[in-house]
Amino acid sequence: MTATDGHVLVAPPAPFLPPEVHGKQIVAVIFCHSGDHTEGEALLRPIREAAPPVADLGGPIPYSVLNSLIDALWPKGERYYMRSGYLAGLPAEAISAIVGGHASTPMPQCEIHMHDFGGAVGRMPEGATAFGDRSAP
Repeated sequence: MTATDGHVLVAPPAPFLPPEVHGKQIVAVIFCHSGDHTEGEALLRPIREAAPPVADLGGPIPYSVLNSLIDALWPKGERYYMRSGYLAGLPAEAISAIVGGHASTPMPQCEIHMHDFGGAVGRMPEGATAFGDRSAP
């Protein structure tokens, strides 16, 4: 299984990011492949080749570590707000709108996440889980 999420955000002062990108708009790709490492590396190669990464944490990692990698950036007790919507695809116009919209966010903690509902996630029958609508990729 492979899952890829794209995030448009202002780079936090995280120790795994170079200080020169802290406070600047970046795109983060979170990639998880639960299978053969060589196959995962081959799937990740086009993402790495699309643009030079400012940080590359790719490699074997326990899922529990991946799942909590950025927890320190979102301390408990804060007032977080989230909305969601569906995209039928990700054409250039949508990417421009996402990046442009994020550039005018009211505070640096605002993020835009794009989650992939393809593969096994998209094959789950409607009504099989609490999250039923999987029509958007």
